[in-house]
Formats: sequence, structure tokens, C-alpha cells
Amino acid sequence: MSPLNGPSRTSWSQTSSAVSGARHSRPGSGPGGTGETGAEPGASGGCGATWRRRRRLGVTAADVPRVGGGVAVWRGGRAHPGVGEGTAVLTGAGLSARARLDLAAFSAWAARRRAGFDGDRPERAPLGAATVREAAARYHRDLHDYLFQPVAGCFFGWDTARSAAAPLISLLLEAGAPSAWRTYRGGMDLLARRLAADTEVVTGRAVREVVDAGGHAVLRFDDGETTARAAVLAVPAPVAAALRPEAPADERPFLTACT
Repeated sequence: MSPLNGPSRTSWSQTSSAVSGARHSRPGSGPGGTGETGAEPGASGGCGATWRRRRRLGVTAADVPRVGGGVAVWRGGRAHPGVGEGTAVLTGAGLSARARLDLAAFSAWAARRRAGFDGDRPERAPLGAATVREAAARYHRDLHDYLFQPVAGCFFGWDTARSAAAPLISLLLEAGAPSAWRTYRGGMDLLARRLAADTEVVTGRAVREVVDAGGHAVLRFDDGETTARAAVLAVPAPVAAALRPEAPADERPFLTACT
């Protein structure tokens, strides 16, 4: 995470027809920005569990300032602001006129089915198991190339041909417009540092396997093992799958399908 008003970065992703990307900007702060592509944004609304955790850790609103600007997509040699905003249908945000009409149609479709998009149960959403690319295929290609792909690729590192659309749309409906997103003052590890302040932390000791032993978890290392009442695998899905070769049958398809 870049410091407040420090240098910002632009992250680019290659699309099928042009190079597009997303960039945070902060009006009135010169060339700097509050956040940068690849850093973790936080929503002002939704994400109830995260806000409850923040309150328990004593994190105040001052610790999670608004990014302060919008997100722009690069097209035709310049940045087009307004990506993900409700005004994009009017301002364009890098979309062609026809694509704006399709954006309006998609927004209306999602709004009518908003109750079906549950961030905690995205698999039950109206989009089912459709990938981001599949969900965008019925609309003008600009919606994929200059909206869904930059957001999914730059913010989350997702491959739109493999990643499901339901979690993305559920998150965007819950989080709201990017101009209302927040970032962590001092870096995206703020919550981890607050948790570590009252916790015994051990580093430099690789965990090789995590086993569910019924009433407790067993963590195995090269030089022994330890037990715990519970274990949280806060790692990418492929790493979690390697650590839990005996994962329950209903969990394995999800772990192996995640990128």
C-alpha cells in the first residue's frame, strides 16, 4: 500500500483488443493517490463481519479513510474515469455508446435480482456457476474488456475465463461504487498487526500439513507437530489444498477449481 498522497501506480492487463487497466486517483492531491491497484480496497457498506472485526480491534474511521477518488480505465491513449460508478451509463467510463446501453440493461437485471446475490452464498446467485467471461458474453464486448476484466483482473487477480461471476457481482453490489471504497492507513496489514499485538506469533517455521483430528486441529512441521482448538488457513486455495490432502469430499472441488 502506498502512503497517503504518495506515488500511485497504474496496473495494466492485456485484453483481447487493447491494453486496459485500472487506476485509483484522488482529485486535488496531485500525481499521488490514497490507494493503488493491487492493494486491498474496503467497502463503506456491506462486509459486516469485517467492520465488526475492525471495531473489536479498536480500528476507527480515521484508520480506514476513503480512497477519495474514482477508478479510471485506459483506452484510446487516455484515462476514462467513472469505472463501476452509477454514472458510467452517462459518462461512458471508457465504454462505447452501445456498451453503455448494455451496461444499463445489465445494471437493471442485477438490481431486480439483488436479493439473490448473497456475498456469503454466491453459489446460490442467479448467475449460477457462470464465469465472468460467460456472464459478459451476452453483452457488448466492451463490458468485459473495459469493466469486468479490469476490475476482476486488477483488483482481485482473477482470470475471467476461470473465475465465477457470482462472487464478483455479489461483492460489487454489496460494496457499492469505488468512490466510496476505503483503504487502510499505514498499509493493508493493519488488521494483522492489531491482531498480532495480543497474540503469540511464530515465523520461520513452515507448516507442512493440517489435519482435522475431530475436536482439534493438528499442525505438522518438519521437526514435529502441535495441536490447536482451531486452525485458519489464510492462504491461497492451491496452498490450502496442498496442506489439507484429506480435505472433506465436499470441499475438494472448490479448492481445486480456485485459481
